[in-house]
Amino acid sequence: MRRSLVLSLLLALLLAPLNQGGAASAAPLPTTPTPSARQAVGALSIAGRVLTGEALPGDPTATIALRDLWLARPDLSGTDTEVATALLARPTDGAEDPYANGYTVASSRECGDHVCVHYVPTTADAASPEWVARTLATMERTYAREVTRLGYRRPRPDGTLGGDNRLDVYLKDLGSGLYGYCAAEHRKKARTASGFCVLDNDYAPAQYPGPTTPEHNLTVTAAHEFFHTVQYSYDFDEDPWMLESTATWMEEQVADHVNDNRQYLQYSQLISPYIPLDAMSSAYGFQYGNWIFWEYLTQRFGAKIVRRAWQEAGTLRGDGGLYSVQAIEKVLSKKGGLTQVYADFAAANTMPSRSYEEA
Repeated sequence: MRRSLVLSLLLALLLAPLNQGGAASAAPLPTTPTPSARQAVGALSIAGRVLTGEALPGDPTATIALRDLWLARPDLSGTDTEVATALLARPTDGAEDPYANGYTVASSRECGDHVCVHYVPTTADAASPEWVARTLATMERTYAREVTRLGYRRPRPDGTLGGDNRLDVYLKDLGSGLYGYCAAEHRKKARTASGFCVLDNDYAPAQYPGPTTPEHNLTVTAAHEFFHTVQYSYDFDEDPWMLESTATWMEEQVADHVNDNRQYLQYSQLISPYIPLDAMSSAYGFQYGNWIFWEYLTQRFGAKIVRRAWQEAGTLRGDGGLYSVQAIEKVLSKKGGLTQVYADFAAANTMPSRSYEEA
């Protein structure tokens, strides 16, 4: 339903000059959109498809699609801006969201030290008290692992949005194919931003079939998506390959017992060594499969090296301000250099049973 409304509005905008009365000669000449405006409308269309479960094979994940739409929104105008704002809205916008993307009944929340989980008791988005408690406990454990133990920056505070400055997580019936997402919301210093997350309200097996349990789906999704909010404390405009490959690597650090990220190895350099390390392909998912590169670095140099790469990619004072592979080059400069380490990585992939702990 959301997609049909969004596309109807876009279609109405495109056809408006044709529907005006009067002679054709009296109609104003159309203005040619700038390249940035065309890209922004494209980002809007993609985000609409992804959030309604009708993503095309080449579309990115919801988090990347919303990141791209958030960056593109200043280049939109008129109703396009309204549609983008609605797609980027929190579920608690409710009736204020004309595209049915929000809660339709009053919500409640349960909070821990760092995270608040928002939910509704009725409608299709309803979450049981047990699932709310499980989600909150999972998010707090994820925070403790990624921020407290591994030393990454905490998500940027959002002031009083959602009630206070703790990270807000909303439970909704997302449907099969969409496990969760986190959206950037307000820009902070440099290229950092606060945001919020949306996770499924139960990961019911009927919607999420497969070998993993609802609890395991929650655990790996929380690990992956929460790390996107951490990344936005460094650089929200970073290379999508680095965003997704390190978030998939983080699943290994938080949920080592689940092993859900093994499914992406078929798209990694373990199988396709001639695909560039930083390749981004929504159709094939190389950016997910190549989490194995970060795992190789971790097993060889320790987990801190990934955090150092993000510090070199960060945009705050004292960060490196580098981009993706440049940041990797910097952290490996005193460890033999990227060229040598990458060659060692390629050699290790020819004999993974002798190169990785969980070969």
